[in-house]
Amino acid sequence: MFTLSPFTIIRPEPQGALMFQQETAETALLDTEGLDTLYFLVKGQPREIPIFFVRYLRQKGFIVPGPADGALTVLEEVRDLAPHTTAPPRSLSAPETIHFSVTGRCDQACAGCFYSARPGSAVTARDAPWELFEKVVRQAARVRVFQMALGGGEPLLHPRLLDMVRLAREQGIVPNLTTNGNLLSRDLAQALKEAGLGQVQISLNGADEDINA
Repeated sequence: MFTLSPFTIIRPEPQGALMFQQETAETALLDTEGLDTLYFLVKGQPREIPIFFVRYLRQKGFIVPGPADGALTVLEEVRDLAPHTTAPPRSLSAPETIHFSVTGRCDQACAGCFYSARPGSAVTARDAPWELFEKVVRQAARVRVFQMALGGGEPLLHPRLLDMVRLAREQGIVPNLTTNGNLLSRDLAQALKEAGLGQVQISLNGADEDINA
């Protein structure tokens, strides 16, 4: 017997569903047949279920052995909503990931940066207000956005970055971070991990070693 992993989020899409595995950042788009197959697999109802389908979902961490518990209710809701879910042509009903610039400030001035208050840029050196971030996160959670990329400027300069990471994770969204790494100490890295950070990308924008240094 199988159930959804506690790290699997699933949302309805036109003619199917989209799944996201929070630990691995894997996604899987199911058509109606695939959604029905997953539903009956979790329900434990005898029917012909392809072995490769079960093996794939297990390998990617979407399902785990165990009783259905609340997973069946989740899948029933998604199956009911899928026929009524709309999206633009060749698109999803909502983004899988959204990007949020937490600040325009940066402690570097890379010539190729697309968003920071470097010399000659129209970006202002100010932090995004907490109220705006909270509003965006809650709206994103309502439409089941899976991930949120926190960038800048340099996001480690924002005084409430840990709160931002924590709020996103509390709302079921995996927060990820892009940083130049200058301010990333061992203690801060541990605090970000404990707050629920998913991944960290270190941005190196110089053309050669001397410029990066």
